[in-house]
Amino acid sequence: MNLFADLKRDHRALLDLLFRAGRTSARCRAARSVLLEKAHTAFETCASLEEGNLLPALRSEPSASDAPRLVETTAELVVARRMFEDLRDLEPGDPLWIERLNLLTQHVQRRIAQDQSELFPLAKRIMGGPGHSSGSMRANRPRTARGRVASLWV
Repeated sequence: MNLFADLKRDHRALLDLLFRAGRTSARCRAARSVLLEKAHTAFETCASLEEGNLLPALRSEPSASDAPRLVETTAELVVARRMFEDLRDLEPGDPLWIERLNLLTQHVQRRIAQDQSELFPLAKRIMGGPGHSSGSMRANRPRTARGRVASLWV
């Protein structure tokens, strides 16, 4: 596996959790809370991989460091984190909860599509090929207390 394959897999897991949370009813408050927490963990895993690997590589390339996409990616991570915080502050049975979850899901979908179509190809070029799998790049992957890679699959 390589960094980009890992990120694509983790992106799919994140979207799956958000879609599953969106299909719950207002009566399933506990399920909504659990799915939201798992989605937040999945998001932070993806964000950690991007912030720890892709963004530093892009910043190291003079022509890429000035790209608006880099600034936009960083800002979108902040926005998504804030959206997760806002959802945590709402009662899962509140009608606004599902509306805000839908906005978060749309935001994450758009961001993933942009990353995979714009950021990944640029990062692959800078990192040296179609699939960078250097051990140093993989070392930044979040791990459990036992040292295994944290699973995002429910």
